[in-house]
Amino acid sequence: MAIQRSNTCCCGCSLPTAMVIFGVVTILVGLSEVFLVASPHLLPADRLSKQQREWLDNNPNYNTALLIRAAIHLAVGIVYLVAVVKKSMVFAKIAIAADVISIVFELATKYMWMHLYVNILTMAIKVYFCYIVWSYHEMLKEQQQCSLPAPSAPGYRY
Repeated sequence: MAIQRSNTCCCGCSLPTAMVIFGVVTILVGLSEVFLVASPHLLPADRLSKQQREWLDNNPNYNTALLIRAAIHLAVGIVYLVAVVKKSMVFAKIAIAADVISIVFELATKYMWMHLYVNILTMAIKVYFCYIVWSYHEMLKEQQQCSLPAPSAPGYRY
């Protein structure tokens, strides 16, 4: 049984519009992570548990992990936008691969386990983004198949 592609986003907008929205949101998330690294005093220390505070104190690579996440988010957002502007199946495939890489990175980092409930929601949203990007890729494939010239019949001339 093949997976049905979506024709619209959850809000009812078209797939290209959804890709633009996802691209802008993903870029904003990446920029906010860069801002978070640049402004460490914004992290609410009173909202952290003792275990989270100890992990942050003992793990100096936390900012590096955040910067890698920010770079991945910025790259994925840009690829979303390029895929829509160019109507490119290649960039749509790259966007799917980048989504999968970002999901794997989230699962591989300890940062994911610090804010478990928020990141479970984030992972669900990323999987949905991946589904919409795949649907956009399938839509482009269908449009390309419809626009191919029909083979000429033997003996038929214009």
